[in-house]
Amino acid sequence: MRSIVSEGRFEFVGGGLISSADESLFSKESFVQQMNEGHEFLKKEFGYKPKIAFQMNSLGHSSLTPSLLHSMGFQSLMISSISSKLLIEYHKKKQLEFIWKWEDLSDENKKQQPKSPGLFTHIADSSSSYNVSNADNVVKQWKDRAESFRNKMLLVPWVERIDAGIDTHSWSSWESLDNLIGQINSDGKYKIKVEYSTFSDYFLKLKSISETNHVGFPTFGGDFFPFNNSGMMHSGHFSESLRGKRELFSLLRHAQLLHTLAKHESELFDRILSGESNSTSLNESKFPYEELQSRLNNATWDLSMFLDQNGYEDPQFPISLEFHENLLASAKSNVEKALEDSTSFLHSKGESKASLHYTSELKLLNNGETSTQCLPFIVSNPLGWSRDEIIKVIVDIPNVRVEVDYSEIQSQVNPVFTRMMGNNKENIVQDDHYELYFEARISALSSKTFFLCPGETEWGEIATPKIYTKTVHRTLSAHPLDGNSKISIENSKFRLDFNGDGLLDSIHDNAQSKSHHLSVQFYEYLNKGSTGTKLDGMQGTESPVSHLKNTVIVTKGVLVHKVTTFFGNENWVSFSLYTSDSDFGFIQVEQSVKVTGKDRSLAVRFSTDLSSGNIFWTDDGFRMMERARSKSIEGSYLPYYSTSFIQDKKTHRQFTIISDQSGGASSPSSGSLEVMLYHCARRNSDKVVYKNFRILFENFEETEEWFRINQLRMEHPIRVLASITPIDRLVWNDKYWGSYSPLGFAELPHDVHLFSLKAIEGSDDAILQLVHVHEPIEGKDNSVYLNTGHLFAEKWEILKQTNRGLSAQEEENNPLTFSILDFEKLSGYQNKFQRLKIGGGHRDHHDNSNASEENLGLILQPLRIKTVIIRLLSSPFGSPEFDLIEEPSFLPSFIFPALAALLLLLLFLFKFGRKKGKKLMSPTIQRIRNSPLLKKNPILG
Repeated sequence: MRSIVSEGRFEFVGGGLISSADESLFSKESFVQQMNEGHEFLKKEFGYKPKIAFQMNSLGHSSLTPSLLHSMGFQSLMISSISSKLLIEYHKKKQLEFIWKWEDLSDENKKQQPKSPGLFTHIADSSSSYNVSNADNVVKQWKDRAESFRNKMLLVPWVERIDAGIDTHSWSSWESLDNLIGQINSDGKYKIKVEYSTFSDYFLKLKSISETNHVGFPTFGGDFFPFNNSGMMHSGHFSESLRGKRELFSLLRHAQLLHTLAKHESELFDRILSGESNSTSLNESKFPYEELQSRLNNATWDLSMFLDQNGYEDPQFPISLEFHENLLASAKSNVEKALEDSTSFLHSKGESKASLHYTSELKLLNNGETSTQCLPFIVSNPLGWSRDEIIKVIVDIPNVRVEVDYSEIQSQVNPVFTRMMGNNKENIVQDDHYELYFEARISALSSKTFFLCPGETEWGEIATPKIYTKTVHRTLSAHPLDGNSKISIENSKFRLDFNGDGLLDSIHDNAQSKSHHLSVQFYEYLNKGSTGTKLDGMQGTESPVSHLKNTVIVTKGVLVHKVTTFFGNENWVSFSLYTSDSDFGFIQVEQSVKVTGKDRSLAVRFSTDLSSGNIFWTDDGFRMMERARSKSIEGSYLPYYSTSFIQDKKTHRQFTIISDQSGGASSPSSGSLEVMLYHCARRNSDKVVYKNFRILFENFEETEEWFRINQLRMEHPIRVLASITPIDRLVWNDKYWGSYSPLGFAELPHDVHLFSLKAIEGSDDAILQLVHVHEPIEGKDNSVYLNTGHLFAEKWEILKQTNRGLSAQEEENNPLTFSILDFEKLSGYQNKFQRLKIGGGHRDHHDNSNASEENLGLILQPLRIKTVIIRLLSSPFGSPEFDLIEEPSFLPSFIFPALAALLLLLLFLFKFGRKKGKKLMSPTIQRIRNSPLLKKNPILG
C-alpha cells in the first residue's frame, strides 16, 4: 500500500476519522480534531497529506465547510447533496464546477470584496454505477453528462460498496468495467478516451486545460440548506438524542487541555528532581499520561461517529441506536476519567491523588448539619479568559454554606418542586434535592477549590417560594392564579411580567424605561412518513401544547430571581434573572416538555413586538447569516450551531436565542423566532425534551459587543469536580493546592478564543490553536496581535513556534487556483453575513512587522483560526509547587495585621468619606489603575 501511495496510483481523500461530516450540526472543534487525527495517522504511516476534500454523504452543505477545508490545505472539494431544483439549473448553465467562497458576495458588500481564492468545488455525478453490459448506453450517459461541463473532460466516480469479507460482486463489477473501457478505447466510433485517474490527476489536468482554453468558473458565496432531493427537505438533525453529544465534544476539549497541562507539569517536576533539563520521560505512577492519552484517543474515535449523519437518531434502525448509545457511554466514561485524573494531579502537592468525580450534584451523604467535615469540590474554567459567574449545583440538604480560602461566600438555596398529576398527587418539595447558587471568579484556564459545609450560614440564604395555582392544593398554601395575579421578577437590567396563566407576557428594559411584548408558546407538528433525520412530512397547521392546570413557583433570593411555570400534564418552563453584576445581561431559560404522541415534532416559539419581516439570522459556528422565511414549514427551518436572532431595523432592537445544543430555527411571522426542540418521536411517543437557552433583548450595539462571549460560555461552561466523600478542610489543604492557574495574571482578550491546546504524543510539542471570534468591523481592520511567548510566562518558556495549517500539518505552498468569473454567480441562497458597526472587545490593528516565529508573535484576523506548534520548556520559576505557594512565609509576621488594618481604613474612606476623604482616595485608586499588572495584558504585546 505504501508503494502505490508513493507512486501516485492511490490517494486518500478527506482523510479524517469519518468519511463525511454532517455539515449542519458538527462542532468546529470536533470536526477539526477528527481531521487532525486522521491526517496525523496518514503522515505517520504513509508520509501523505490529502489534497482533495470529500463530502459526498452530507445532507446539505454549509458555507463554513470550504473555509475550514481551505485552511487545512485542501485544494479541491467534492460534494453531491444539493437541492434537486438547483442541480437541474446548474446542469443547464454548466455550473457543476465553481469557486466556493465563504465571504459575503452580496451587491451591498462590493466595497469589501473578498481577497480569498476560494475552494474549487465539483458536484459529483449522482449515478455511482452504470450498466456495464452495453458500451453504447454507457458512452451515451457519459456524453450527455459531459454537456454540463465547460471543458471536454469528464470525471466519472466509480463507487462500489464493499462489505465485510470478500466482496465478489464488487470485484466482478470492476472486471466488467475494465473490459468495457478496453472495448470503448479500441473502437474508434466512440471518439472518446477513457483513463483511470485519481481525483488529484483530474483537477490538475482540468486546471491545465482551463488555462489553455481560457475557461473561467463562476463563484458561489452561500450554502446548500435546506437540502431538497426527491421532495425530502433536510435542514439538520433536530433530534433530542443530540443532547449529551454536543456537551461531550466540549468536555473532550476541556479534558485534552488539562491533560496537556498536567503532562508538561509532570515533565517539569521530573526534570527538576532528576536534574536532566532535556528529559522527556514521565513517571506514570505520578501522572498516568499514556493511559489517559489512550482514553482520549478512544473517545475521539467514538465521538467522531456522531459527526456523521448516520450517527444520529433514526427510529428505523434500533440496533444502530443501541450501538451509538454504547459508543456515547464509552466516550463519556473515558473523557470524564481523563478530566478527573488530570485535575487531581494538577492540584496534588505530592503523591496523594484526590478521588474526584465530574458532577453537578454535591452530596454531604447525610453527614449531619453539625459535622465539621466539608465536601471539597474544584471549579474549573476551560476558557482563556477570567470568568465571574453564578454557578448552580444540586445539594442534598438546605442548610449549607460555601467557603473558599477559609471564608464564606454569598450563596442561595432554592427548593426543587416535582410535578405529579393524577391520583390526587400535587406539587411537592423534594427533601433531598435543592438548587444551590453561588458566585465564583475563576481565572483563565484555572481551577479553584471550594468547600460545601453543613450548618449555619452568615452569607447564605434559603429562598422562600411563593406559589400560584388554578387548582386547590391540600398540601401547600398557594395564591390564586388569575387575572389579578401580578407576577414579575426584576434585576438592574430587566423586569419580566407574567400573565394570568403564569406565562411570560412582556419584558421591561430598565435602562430605556420601555416595555416590549415577549411571550412563549410550545407547538407540535404532525409528521407523516418522516424519520428522525429529515423535515419532510410536517403536516398542516401547528397545534399549541395545552396550558391547563397551571401552577407557578416564584423564588426570589440574593443571587437569582426565578419563575417556574408547570403546565399541561408534565411540562414546565422557567425564567431566571441573576442579580450579579457579571451575569445580569441575559435571561436564563430552562424547559422540559413531553411530546404528546407518536410522529410528532415539538417546537418553542417566542413572539415579540419587533418588526422583523421575513428575515431571521442563524450561525454556522463562526458567522451570523441572514435567512429568509419560505412558503413551506420545512423550507423555513435553517440549521444553527448555537445562535439565532431577529432584528427590528427601525428601533435597533434585537432578540437573540443562544442554545446549549445545535438545531434548527425559523421565523413563522414577523417578530417571532421558533426553535425546534425535537423532531419526529417515532420511537419514543412519550419523549420528554429538556433544553437550555440564554435570551438577549437589547440594541444592536449592546448585543454585538458580547453575545459571542455568551456563546462560548454556554458551549464551554465552568465545570465542577467533587470529592467522593466529605473531609476535614485542614487534611485536604495539607495534601492539595487550593488553586491552579497556568497563565497567572495573563489572559486572552475576549475576542480571542483558545480553540485547542493538545499535547503531541512522544514530544515536548503541543498544538495551539487560537481563533478571533468577532466579525469584521465595517471600514476598520480589527485584527489582533498576540505575543504567545507571554502566554505561559509564569509556568513555561515557549522555546519555538511553528506555523501550521488548520489540520496541524505543514501549510500548502502551491495551492490549486482557477480563473474566476466574478460577474457570474450561481443562483441559490447567497449568504449575507452580519458585519459589526462597532467591535466589542476588539483591538486596533498592530504593526505586524515584528510578527514572526522567532519572537512568537501572531496576527489573528477576524473569524480565522491560527494553528501553531509550540514547544514548552521549564521556565526559570521552576516547578509548579514553587509557583503555587499559597502563604508567602518570607514576609514578617506583623505584615498581615498591618495589611488588614490598611484595608479597613481604605474601606472606611471609600464608603463613608466625604469630599476630603474622596480626594484622599482618588490618587490611591488612580495608582492602582495605572499598575502595569492591571493596565496591560502581556499577551497583547
